[in-house]
Amino acid sequence: MEAGQIKTVIERALVSFTGQATADGNAGGTTIVCSALPTTRDFDGQKVIIADGACAGQARDIDGATTGGTITVTPALSAKIVAGVNFYITTDLPMTEEAALITAELAKVPKSDAAVSWNATALAAINAEVDTSLDTAVPGSPTANSINERVKTLDDNYTSTRAPYLDELAAANLPADIDTIIAELAGAGGITTFPASAVPANGVSLAEVIREIYDDVLVNEQKLSGGLVLKQATFTGSLANAGSATIAALDALGGAMKDIKIKIWISGATAGAGITPGWFVTRYGAPVIFVEQTVPSLGAQHTLAAAVVEGYNDVGDLPDGLQGELRIASAGNDSGLTFEATITYLQ
Repeated sequence: MEAGQIKTVIERALVSFTGQATADGNAGGTTIVCSALPTTRDFDGQKVIIADGACAGQARDIDGATTGGTITVTPALSAKIVAGVNFYITTDLPMTEEAALITAELAKVPKSDAAVSWNATALAAINAEVDTSLDTAVPGSPTANSINERVKTLDDNYTSTRAPYLDELAAANLPADIDTIIAELAGAGGITTFPASAVPANGVSLAEVIREIYDDVLVNEQKLSGGLVLKQATFTGSLANAGSATIAALDALGGAMKDIKIKIWISGATAGAGITPGWFVTRYGAPVIFVEQTVPSLGAQHTLAAAVVEGYNDVGDLPDGLQGELRIASAGNDSGLTFEATITYLQ
């Protein structure tokens, strides 16, 4: 119960009538004139309290009928009650009885705070309402966006055909399955053996289709290269702290090799530390001289990273009759590492 409600209960219990003098009383201070009194009951024998004016706070017994519009008090007030003075006529019930009435009214009000628990009657009524609502069947046409409407939608959609699929999803470990898929698609070492190309069809993997697209691109690139054929050579092996070792070589004996592109993959976490790729050209002479191609330099493009395919697309051309060598220079920390190098060119 709020403060205003409690005040109302107390006022109703302690005050029988609230009024205002509508004319001056007698000079001796024994009368209060109020034109509203004839419209209510007789307050003879009760008490009147002056609320304001010269006699504010004074209380006197009412001695005589009040239904005629005049209150006669005893003993006399200290001054004449003039028009406009407000007063209260208190109830004729004993104060103990008034307190009992207030207590009874407050006991009917549900309470919930740190000190008291809910009124038992109110709790029982609430529980009964909730139980009744839960036991009531969902209507055939529930209110839109209500809980009943949502429940009915779920129930309608849970058909015998869909039930097995939902049960399977409930039993599956989806997070683990997703992690497995991610590991397969983005593994640290990539796809160990890339499959051959295949035309998209049922039962064909995504990797096979990617290879098919790649091969088609190569064919189209060959058609645009002025009659030159795009060729590819792949080299694999192991490094053995050789300092500077040739891992791939090409001989341009059948004509110049144009637009050479190199891709290198080296295993191991330390593959990028002190390991540098280089492209060398062998010029025929006496004796044979190995001249490192410095423009462009592979190392200047970017360095190798561990277990990552690095591509070098600005190697240039290899003139007719010369030999090109892909070499790996190391600082002695490449023992046991494996490599795969792919060189593509037009010829």
